Order: sequence, then structure tokens, then C-alpha cells
Amino acid sequence: MTRLLASLLVAAIALASPLPRAAAAPAAVKVDSQYTLRYGDTVNLKVVENEKLTLQDQPIRPDGRVSFPLIGEVRAGGLTLPQLTEQVTQAYGRFFVDPHVVINVEKFRPLTINVVGFVNRPGTYEIKEPVRLLQAIALGGGYNLQRAELKDVLVLRASGEVRHVDLASALAGRTEENPWLQDGDTVRLAEVTGPDWYRLLPPLASALSIASTIVLLILQAQPR
Repeated sequence: MTRLLASLLVAAIALASPLPRAAAAPAAVKVDSQYTLRYGDTVNLKVVENEKLTLQDQPIRPDGRVSFPLIGEVRAGGLTLPQLTEQVTQAYGRFFVDPHVVINVEKFRPLTINVVGFVNRPGTYEIKEPVRLLQAIALGGGYNLQRAELKDVLVLRASGEVRHVDLASALAGRTEENPWLQDGDTVRLAEVTGPDWYRLLPPLASALSIASTIVLLILQAQPR
């Protein structure tokens, strides 16, 4: 009986004792796999094989490089997160067999985006995370329903590159027409010229439906 009571006491103490906490994974923000890292972004690192290599909030320097323990400097600017992870995994492969590397973004450097033309709130917007074209236009209050040209929206890069985007296709769900924007981009919606069939088709279809209904009623009312 004494042994039984002792065993129960030990079990109760064990259950009451707090369990050891597992090492927390580095915090992260959501990032698209196509987003390219840039100066001012900060990243977290975790190497499963060695927790001492865990690193948090490591900044990408103006030269595009970042320093990681044991492997030193690595180029990160201009790479996507999967590309950087693959590169760092290969580097740690010199020290570990089949290393498991986790890299994520701690925070983004704010981007400055200009939204001009026929939007409801044109202006310059500073944002804390990457956005696509549609999100930038939403920041500008959305496009002017009566006057904005949707078939040829311009994305003007700070580098001088000009990209023509079919916003109507982006609204229909075509991701390739809804690009990620870069720091310093200007989104310009011009004024529509000529008939805009995307806006005219719905009322035309409605008018044709009403007309066909009237004709049908007239035909039905005629004596046979």
C-alpha cells in the first residue's frame, strides 16, 4: 500500500510539473513565393540540425547580401524566398548531411507606390508589405467606373521599364495580369477612348432581353 501511494504521489507531481517548452520557430509574415527579396527586408533562419544556428530579424544590406552563422555572407537581394532557401541549404550541406533549412521573412522594408490617373484617390502610398496591382488600385479608392481605361493600365518602374497590363483580365482572375509591384512603381490609369464594350455589353444585353420579352408578348397576344 505504501509503495502504491508513493507511486501515485510521483505520478501526481509529474503531471503537475510544466512540460519543457519546445524551441519556438522564427516568427514570419506571409510572403508570396514569387516575391523578390530586397535591401531593408529582414529574414529569419532555422537549421533543424543545430538550434544554435537559429537567427532572427537579420537585415539584407544595401549590397543585397545577408550574413548567416557558419556559412558567412550570402546573396539574398533579387532572389525569391525559395531560391534563397535552396542556396543556403546547399551552403549548410558542407557541414550537415541533408540539412533542413527554414527561412522566412520577419518584416518588409516599406514600399512607396504612386497611383495616378483615373482612380478615385490618386496619390503616393507607403505600404508595409508587397502588393499586387489590384491591391494598389484599391488603395487609390478603386478605378473611375465611367472614365478609366481598363485594357491598358501602365506600370512605370523606377528603372524606366514600362509594363502594359490588361486590368480587365486581372479582374477576371488572370494572375499574370496582376503583377507584384516594386518600390517606386507608378500605376497609371488613362482615360478610356472610344466605346468601352466591357461596360456597354451588360446594358446592351439587358436591353436586348427586354426587347425580346416585349416581342414575345406581342406575338402571344396576336389572334391565331
